Amino acid sequence: MGKNPLSPKRWIPTVRFKLFIFLCAVSLLPMLLVSRMLIGLGSRSARTLAEMQVREGAEQAIQAIQASQARLLEGISSVAAWQDLGLFLRRPDRQWAEQSFANWAPQSYYLDYLAICSTDGQPLYEWRSASAGDEPILDSLLSAPADSLSGLISTQREIFLMARSDILAGGTKAGMLVFGRQLTHRFLMEIKAGRSHELTIYYGDRVLATTDTNETRAQIDPQAIYPNLVAHREVYLYRDAARDRVMGFQPLRNLRGLEIAAVGWMATKSPSSHIAEAIDKMLLFSGVPLLFLILLAALTLGIWIERPIRTLSDIMERIRQTGDLTQRAPVAGGGEIASMSKTLNDMLEQLEAQRDELLTFRTMILTMREGVVIENTHHWVTYMNPRMEELLGVRFSDYHNPDEPLILEERLLSRRLIHTDERGFKTEEITWERLDGRRVQALRTSGRLEDPQGRSSGTLSTFVDITERNELELELIQASRMAFLGVYSQGIIHNLNGPLNAVLGFSTLLCRNNAEAEIPRRIKCDAQRMAALVMSLANRWKRAGASEREALNLNEIILEELSFLDADLFFKHNVAKELDLAPDLPRVLGVYGDFSHAILNILINSIEAMSESPVHRIAIRTRHEDSQIRIEIEDSGTGISSEDLNRIFLPFFSTKNRDRKEGIPSGAGLGLSIARKVLEPYHVRFEVRSEPRLGTTMILHIPLDETAKVETLEVAKEEVDECLT
Repeated sequence: MGKNPLSPKRWIPTVRFKLFIFLCAVSLLPMLLVSRMLIGLGSRSARTLAEMQVREGAEQAIQAIQASQARLLEGISSVAAWQDLGLFLRRPDRQWAEQSFANWAPQSYYLDYLAICSTDGQPLYEWRSASAGDEPILDSLLSAPADSLSGLISTQREIFLMARSDILAGGTKAGMLVFGRQLTHRFLMEIKAGRSHELTIYYGDRVLATTDTNETRAQIDPQAIYPNLVAHREVYLYRDAARDRVMGFQPLRNLRGLEIAAVGWMATKSPSSHIAEAIDKMLLFSGVPLLFLILLAALTLGIWIERPIRTLSDIMERIRQTGDLTQRAPVAGGGEIASMSKTLNDMLEQLEAQRDELLTFRTMILTMREGVVIENTHHWVTYMNPRMEELLGVRFSDYHNPDEPLILEERLLSRRLIHTDERGFKTEEITWERLDGRRVQALRTSGRLEDPQGRSSGTLSTFVDITERNELELELIQASRMAFLGVYSQGIIHNLNGPLNAVLGFSTLLCRNNAEAEIPRRIKCDAQRMAALVMSLANRWKRAGASEREALNLNEIILEELSFLDADLFFKHNVAKELDLAPDLPRVLGVYGDFSHAILNILINSIEAMSESPVHRIAIRTRHEDSQIRIEIEDSGTGISSEDLNRIFLPFFSTKNRDRKEGIPSGAGLGLSIARKVLEPYHVRFEVRSEPRLGTTMILHIPLDETAKVETLEVAKEEVDECLT
């Protein structure tokens, strides 16, 4: 049967009601005891006796502090006479100081602070206990009068008993030694004489230290004491009528004579304590039944409240240890506990959904190929993904020190704003230099981060590396310039031929008129050389631009490319050339530009590899073996590592530095890729042998099949010999 919605609901006691019952039960006994104690405190004689006892005790407390001050001053005077301290001041050695004082200071004199200073007051070594905190201590002591060798100083939170002594070396002051003891529970227990009284130090509006751990810290409020103090012969008295006790206070003064705190003295047993003891005995027989009722109430409350709360606590502890947000708290019955369980389950569901969302977002950020940086309002980097660490060449974990934050703006060498949209996202091109000296160019897109109130909380930026793209753009610009020169070179060659022919003609006439004249003969020889170079260049451009296949002499192409590379002064004057060209090399049917371009790219790679090598030598060999031609180009360059050998034919892969030279990046990584691409139609096989720091040998295996072969008889050995000379 279903529930009737009109039926009365079952009453369930709430937590507030249960706590009300518990407080009523446990409050009966204290109320009875306090009422009985107030009756016995009406005697005037007991009150006068208590005041005399407290006054003498407060004076004894001050004397005990002064005696401790004298012992501290005596101890520092003996330590200041150590000869090793004089040596330390002349040559500070922190390791010696740690070994000498770190364990000795708290054990020998129960110190909480120790400092060794130079003559100008600068600390050369400073030690403090864990309870002493990190507030400045030495400045207050040094600012005190010079004749004040010991006394009290105060910080915002603590009070210290300090002593100082000069360190003499050779009869002159070489520095200063400072001892300090913190006014704590341990200090009060040391100066406390016997168990008949308790000591308390009040600092400002709080209890700084006390030996009365059961009463003072929990029940005495300094703000309630100060307005009710009564002066009595240099001792201030406070009567706590509710607890039948009298407390005496003596002011504590610092090195400047100013009152900074007070020490309180209180007897553990007042003169009327025997009355209280009698009352306790009288109430013993009535208190036992009441205690039994309180125990019964506590057990009952344990069943009502403790068990479900313990269940919730156990679930939260398991979640804390395992991080498993799928756990849920049981919801049974009604009331506050059930409501708390349901609220906890709702929170766990929300946290689980947010955790999954954050994990997805984190995975996306970590795997992005773009750098991601989050900066706070001070432009300090608070997060960066691994890709950004790679772009910057740093580890973000090395910059967790807040005193040395990572500031990206300080690393930028240049920046250029490209675009700002209506939402405030800004795109700019920036440049920075890594720690290894390599410059990185990137596109930065940044936007403002806001907190729930709409206030700026930082900046989120993404970085796309465009270093290679910009370098390739410069390569293309340079290639377009070269293409422009190639287009107009034929016209330049044509324009040069006219003046050269005139010079040759007139120099020939001069030589005929005067065959023994030296100057006309030299003019004629130089003009002939220029004409030969111009003709060779014109022939090269003409043949390189042709797309028809022809019978090619690879020896001639190699010699032409070597002659063309003589324009490189490094290659012409600093590189030793060793040629071993087979005279019986058959011709190959192919496009002149394909083979000349491939051979030129390989030669340029060899020349660039030798620029950083101590030995500059290039050897070229051609051989005709069976049904193929083999061309070997060996250099003495820096070589290629075994890891890079399989990647040298990939486009844009280069082992050379991408440093700019005259605005043009070197090593675009296209030379070998283009060489293999243009020779693919001829089924040419590339073989590479290389050893780091020794050099590289590039071997081309060119097959000679029926369609791509021209008979060897068409090439005479004399023609090859003429080419070699």
